[in-house]
Amino acid sequence: MEQPVGLIKIEVKLIKRDPVLEDKIMKEQKIPEEKRQKVQQMLRHNCWTIKQFSELTGLAVSSIANMTRPIYKDKELITHLDFGYPFEDLSGLGQKFIVRNEKSEKYLPK
Repeated sequence: MEQPVGLIKIEVKLIKRDPVLEDKIMKEQKIPEEKRQKVQQMLRHNCWTIKQFSELTGLAVSSIANMTRPIYKDKELITHLDFGYPFEDLSGLGQKFIVRNEKSEKYLPK
């Protein structure tokens, strides 16, 4: 039996948008309306700089830095926030970014 060949219809969102979340962040963090486009740009990525994460959540930069430090809990090494260095410099690291996952998203307004 021959299978038809062709395009499969799927929805692809190349730019992530969540207007409800944008509104909640704008309101909770008291961000002026003229900054909405910047908030939208930050929210469309899968990682944030520590400063961006601070602006989106209201957490202090020092608190965020502490939340990325590994700690032992129940005999496991864990972090409260995951981080990565997606843009390497010559040393192999680069700027530290907060990974957008279930750990970090719980700090965004609900």
